[in-house]
Amino acid sequence: MEMNKKDYGEYVSRHVPRSKAGRNMLRAFLTGGLICTIGQVLRALYDRAGLESEAAAGAVSVNLIRRTRNIFLSRDMRNASKRS
Repeated sequence: MEMNKKDYGEYVSRHVPRSKAGRNMLRAFLTGGLICTIGQVLRALYDRAGLESEAAAGAVSVNLIRRTRNIFLSRDMRNASKRS
């Protein structure tokens, strides 16, 4: 069976999965915005607690890294318990 360009285009559009780029970009934008918002809230709390500007910025970074690590560790633990 020989295909012309139109038939081939239809065949490809039926068999190639749709791109998820738009949805992934929106999700990345919202996730990044949420992380920045949490960081700003933490920074304001540390400033009110009396930390100097550089110390508050460092505390925010450490806190966000720790929380992220804990999220991934707990996810790994849940996945490991499902496999056992």
